[in-house]
Amino acid sequence: DSFMADADRLLGRDPEASGPGWGPPFRLEALSCYDMFPFTPHIETLGIFVRDEVGDPSDFTGELDFTSRSKRARPVVPQEEKLQCQFLIGIEQDGAFQLRQRLLGPRGQHMKLIAERTGAKLRLRGRGSGYKEGPRRRESRDPLMLCVSSSGDRAGHDDAVRLVRQLVEDVHEQYREFCKSSGRDPPDLQVVLNHGPRPGSRT
Repeated sequence: DSFMADADRLLGRDPEASGPGWGPPFRLEALSCYDMFPFTPHIETLGIFVRDEVGDPSDFTGELDFTSRSKRARPVVPQEEKLQCQFLIGIEQDGAFQLRQRLLGPRGQHMKLIAERTGAKLRLRGRGSGYKEGPRRRESRDPLMLCVSSSGDRAGHDDAVRLVRQLVEDVHEQYREFCKSSGRDPPDLQVVLNHGPRPGSRT
């Protein structure tokens, strides 16, 4: 919760995070997580925020007007065109490694932050995801995958794909270190990305 509150302030979503000294909002550049064990049992979240503009404190006369800052033009695709892709994780859910928690983040913070930043929808599905689907409400036997979908905003979708790729690469590196520390040979993990509808899906 504290991470999301800090993110809201940096991204300019918190109305109280304005006024002299705040400067222009940041944007989310990268998102990752790391394990603080044995110092703490929690998995910590690290976000990298950058500024495209630098404010001049001498120019501040009152509340900052965030609407006046330049915005990136985002090409819009037809509303009926659904942009989607799937990241195959390549690791089986392991209680010791806590794969699902590392991907989702504490209380789903990783997914929430990427969704809020890009407007994309994210869903973890497949073996070990805990997501129940279909008429029988069962976990799919498909390999674990992180699905990304967007409508009407290609730049936002591309931004979501970039952030998810960084997250998956970060989790892969953590799993290699986990295997080494537990006496196992680290696997050769690569980011596998399928663009378009999920194979076997109806759309």
